[in-house]
Amino acid sequence: MKTCEQSKAYLAGVVLTGAGIEYILTAWIRAFDILKHVKHPKKLTDHWSLKELIDLAYQQGLFDLEAFCAAERIRKFRNLVHPNWFAGRKAVRFTKHLLEARHRDYDTVIDSIQRYI
Repeated sequence: MKTCEQSKAYLAGVVLTGAGIEYILTAWIRAFDILKHVKHPKKLTDHWSLKELIDLAYQQGLFDLEAFCAAERIRKFRNLVHPNWFAGRKAVRFTKHLLEARHRDYDTVIDSIQRYI
């Protein structure tokens, strides 16, 4: 993400924050066998959306409220890169300040995970 900021690839940096959280949460449910301890209609082998992963992390205490809100902001900004959004609406301008805000959100999420583990 820092490389993206230095090279002014702000959009790529925002996408990476979302990808990083998605990867961490997927690894978390696999490594700690979270689904064994919770009733959930999805299986480990099913595709999990980032929204579902964030919700599960909050329900299981991996995220505090602040981290949950930060993860949701990251998810929503990451979703802005979808072609249907750009084609149908006024596109958001991805700037250095926007990337810095998402990076702070990412740090908030990581801090919550570290307190849990």
